[in-house]
Amino acid sequence: MKPYTLLSGALLVIALALSSGFARATYPFKTIPVQGSTSSAVMHAGLGKLYVVDGGGVAIVDASTLVIAGRIPTASGSLLLDEPNNRLYVLEYTLTSGASGGVEVIDTSTDTYLTKIALPGTFYYAMDYNALTRRLYAVSESVVAVIDATLNQVVSTVAAGPSDLRTLCINAATNRIYVVNRYHDNVTIIDGATNTEVPGSPVVLGERPTTCVVDGGRNRVIVTNLNSATLSVIDGATNAITATIPVNAGSSAAIADDTLNLLAVGGDRTVSFFRLDTLALIKEVGTYDQPASLTFDALGLALIANPDSYNGRPAVIELRRFTDVTTALASNGHTLIPYKSRCFLFGSAIDVYKCPSFRRAWDTNNDGYSDLAWYNTATKENGVSLMNGATTIDSAITLGPSDWVPVLRSDLDGDGYGDLVFRNTTTQETAAWFMKGLAPRADGAAVILGPSTYVPIFAVECGYAVAHCLVWRDTVSGKVAYWYMPTGPVPDYAQVIYDGDPGWTPELTGDFDGDDHTDLLWRHTDGRVALWLMQGDATGGFSAKASAVILGPGTGWVPKFVADFDGDGLADIVWQSTTTGSTAAWMMDGLQTKPGGALNIMEGASGWTPTRAESDSPWGNWLIWRHVDGSTAASNIGPWWYGYLISTDPNWSVTHAGRFDSSANWDSHLIWYNNVTGQTAMWTGIIYPSSVSAFLSHDPRWRVVPNN
Repeated sequence: MKPYTLLSGALLVIALALSSGFARATYPFKTIPVQGSTSSAVMHAGLGKLYVVDGGGVAIVDASTLVIAGRIPTASGSLLLDEPNNRLYVLEYTLTSGASGGVEVIDTSTDTYLTKIALPGTFYYAMDYNALTRRLYAVSESVVAVIDATLNQVVSTVAAGPSDLRTLCINAATNRIYVVNRYHDNVTIIDGATNTEVPGSPVVLGERPTTCVVDGGRNRVIVTNLNSATLSVIDGATNAITATIPVNAGSSAAIADDTLNLLAVGGDRTVSFFRLDTLALIKEVGTYDQPASLTFDALGLALIANPDSYNGRPAVIELRRFTDVTTALASNGHTLIPYKSRCFLFGSAIDVYKCPSFRRAWDTNNDGYSDLAWYNTATKENGVSLMNGATTIDSAITLGPSDWVPVLRSDLDGDGYGDLVFRNTTTQETAAWFMKGLAPRADGAAVILGPSTYVPIFAVECGYAVAHCLVWRDTVSGKVAYWYMPTGPVPDYAQVIYDGDPGWTPELTGDFDGDDHTDLLWRHTDGRVALWLMQGDATGGFSAKASAVILGPGTGWVPKFVADFDGDGLADIVWQSTTTGSTAAWMMDGLQTKPGGALNIMEGASGWTPTRAESDSPWGNWLIWRHVDGSTAASNIGPWWYGYLISTDPNWSVTHAGRFDSSANWDSHLIWYNNVTGQTAMWTGIIYPSSVSAFLSHDPRWRVVPNN
């Protein structure tokens, strides 16, 4: 390893000592150029491709390689994706009198242009789709065009009333189409079976209705009224208004999700959240710009509010805490689309960010706040604290006295509740608790292996939005195995992934290639370091899709931490020399370092040693340092390399880092332990220059565990 020096140890120490705080912006790690500027954009999650309208038609962006993989010449327009049938529809912008409208059809499986469906009349504003009947509905100033998506042709037109600016929504289950007529303050209801207007239509609404959403579970349609600052609730069975609900003025965007039991309404630089079943207001969240469109992320953990301005700022609102987490975006745009761990922001180009992580370090009651597990070193008792930021809202002794010691904490089954893995120091058995609050759920606690020389060492992501895999190593033979446990204590799948030289041990983990499979960093007893890029599932098995020895034997460099330090969504490596004590960082791109990505970040003579890597922050990652004099510092690695001296008290040391969400900007948090008084404390933020934010324990016997 021959890293070059970006900032000398002495200078970094000065930076650590003198920095007093800054408003840290988040910068895109890649910008994808386009032709002209972008407008409508959609994500085909199944194919991992983004489709975006720019000055050259529809550009196709590979969401993995982050390059434009192709282009389809079309007219400019709004996009609608039928993902199951691999069809993309472009509704041409026809805002000129006399222009002939049309819907252009693209086959997304081959990315080929199929045909153009001519539309009658002009001034088409919106399009929606009934996936059950495979009918497209395009609304113009005067008609609703009904398109058979299997034939790619207009099969009917329905008069929509006097000339107006319109939008629409569809209740697929009842096959009813609701056409909102903005300047006539009503909604036209069409029977999709007969393509005729239903009795009682149009229904009178509030002043200047703008959009509608369907509550399918209760057969209701909810319409936003811009000037009236109300929501009109329509009974789908009777077509009668059953409620008029106040909402912020200027509301022009709405979305409903029955699974989440949420209705979100955007307007007046806010998003108002309602319970969908009762339509009771939950909370209003402020946004920087006026929301023009709303969408939920794929996991249902966040809502994205896109602005009405081309140069606006989108908002990503975390749904368990109803908190905007995007205040630090460094660029503007009109649409933000999340895909796995990456966020794509569309404007004059496509800026790619690392998406904020909504997965807490360990949240055992699924309330959006990280929680704590404790172990009493004297009584051998185990405990759990349910946290609300730095406040303990409930706690209990959960086990003991016993010889069971927590060794891992992770959401093993992917249900949103953090789980615990124990090792018995006497019998060498391993047990798992699948938690729900302060205790394991029913039938969720069991001995899962033992007595055995197999020891659990990691819980890793073995695919996007799935349960974690428990990684074991046999301390005698050196074998390494995966267990997939999505349903509880009994593994659904178990596999030995390595049965070779026992000198190799997987020591660190991280996603080095952005595929949402956690990769393994191995170290040999002779000093070699190897990296496995993992793949697979519980059907085909888990394996390395690529591997390489990235450091030879005898160099004296040891991998200490893995975290994404430059914000590109890919894991990086922090090294320390056993001979000089110097610290270096490798900014990785898969199996290789980026050009110029090997950096000497601290000389050994400085007296500073990295002790922790904080990798759960949504917008940046931190290294925690300890000086020989007992001082503690924190540094943000990339892109600006800021450092902070955060404590000069040698009695206090950082034991854990994570995000407990008591601060509005989702800053990271530190758990401290005082080796003289035995107190445990939390800082609600990495760089606070004060002493402690809250004492969690004054009993020296209770320690936060495990150390992961």
